Amino acid sequence: MKKKPSKAISRPKSPVKAKGTLPAKTTGNDKLPKKQAFVRGGYGLYRGADYQSRQRAPLIPLPRDAKYDCSSFSQLRLMALGRFMDSNVSWIRGLVNEICNNVVGAGWTPVFEGKNQNWGHQAETWLVNWHKVCDVRGQQMKTVMWQALRGTIVDGDQLSILTETNTHYPQVQQIPAHRISTRSYQSTEQFGGDANAQMQNGVKTDKLGRPVGYLVTGDDPEGNEDEFVAAQNAHLIAGQEWVAQGRGVTAMASFLNEAVDIDDLSELLKFAAKILASIALIENVEGDDEGDDEEFLNETSLQNGKEMAIEEIYGGMIRKFRAGSGGKLEAFEHQQPSTNIQEWRRELMRGCYAAMGWPIELALDFKGLTGSNTRAILEKAQKTVEYWQTILGYWYYRVTCYAIAKAMKLGLLPWNPEWYKWDFQLPKKMTVDAGRDSQQDRANVAAGLTTLSAVFGKNGLRWKPETDQWLDEVEYLVEGINKRPALKELTVQYILSQRFVNTFSGKPAAPEKPAEDPETDPETPAEDKTDKTEE
Repeated sequence: MKKKPSKAISRPKSPVKAKGTLPAKTTGNDKLPKKQAFVRGGYGLYRGADYQSRQRAPLIPLPRDAKYDCSSFSQLRLMALGRFMDSNVSWIRGLVNEICNNVVGAGWTPVFEGKNQNWGHQAETWLVNWHKVCDVRGQQMKTVMWQALRGTIVDGDQLSILTETNTHYPQVQQIPAHRISTRSYQSTEQFGGDANAQMQNGVKTDKLGRPVGYLVTGDDPEGNEDEFVAAQNAHLIAGQEWVAQGRGVTAMASFLNEAVDIDDLSELLKFAAKILASIALIENVEGDDEGDDEEFLNETSLQNGKEMAIEEIYGGMIRKFRAGSGGKLEAFEHQQPSTNIQEWRRELMRGCYAAMGWPIELALDFKGLTGSNTRAILEKAQKTVEYWQTILGYWYYRVTCYAIAKAMKLGLLPWNPEWYKWDFQLPKKMTVDAGRDSQQDRANVAAGLTTLSAVFGKNGLRWKPETDQWLDEVEYLVEGINKRPALKELTVQYILSQRFVNTFSGKPAAPEKPAEDPETDPETPAEDKTDKTEE
């Protein structure tokens, strides 16, 4: 007998206590030799969790199951730094937002792929309305998708629970990654299952490594508010790159240290630029150090081992320096940051963008790029968009099937044996030259090299509704032409050609004439059938 969907997990309003979320012990790593399990103070494989240390220790852990490479404590450290960098570093936040914009976008329309299209239209309409109230917090589906993708990129994963209201109406609940954890005193036996089951970082797996449930922690450090959710009622949205990884790791893990270095470098360069920018002019005056202006020179400063008198006016906005010789004013020139420093900083950022699979040219500028280079860059970015759409799409498909199944059970939709056959119209693909691409698409459709479904899909549209709309417009125009006597001399094809380019002939049809016989018509010269080869 199948278990009922999990009820929504309630949370107290008090903030999460560190004692309840930071395990004192790491399950799994304790069984391994110290040098294999912990490197640089116990942070495992991911150096980004040890961001406070700037030393680069040569020790590398030996290969083992991916679920042991990141302990619960390291997972939280990576989450904390990832969220901090996303919240405070502008180019990282812009990078994450740009990926989310293109992945979620204006699309994800459910499309029923079964035979009963009448039922499919009814189910599609119900899903559109359900998306407005699908979340337990009252958020619409697009917002839930955006938060799920952002949480997956920044935190590494996010848990989505398939739940219901008191009246059994389907709902989803999103659980942030830091809530998925295992306390040091908790054992696998507390949550049922066979002796071969394991609990690692809040994920319980069977002997095959398949997730069977997730532990969602509460605010109570004693674990009284913790709740175990079966895997059949939950979905972990994660970009897992290794076999048996268990939990996802932030997509920024490989460059968190570099991002911190870039942020520190930027702050120091801005500080140095502010100091140098406050100095506008230097006055070189003739004479010795003691002159008529000595009474105005109220400060001294040591410059190049020599004491120099300085006059400050308007709180330092104007400064006058007494130089050793020469009576002139000189602009204080500085090049901070230098061109080399800016290029070096850009190269560091390029590595960070490469780790996220996003070309840096899309964020900074397209200067110096040709059309072919730009298309290659957009194609690379599109691959990253499709990767995240695959991860998000698996969760979206499961949520859609769950909602449809609950709707049929509640009688909101009639029964259909093909209720699980769903596809989704994804957002419009990235392009640099929409006009050129559209022209090529028209030529490919005419040549039979592509389909209307593929062409409309590239633009984030569904080909059947768009084709129906096109036919409705054609029918409306034909009816309008037939109702107007002044347009009777023009053919329907000519009128439609003014509305739909490359669809009908661009010229009105000429009036038909009787066929002419060259032998009977004296005005028409007979065809000369003489063999002109001999001539």
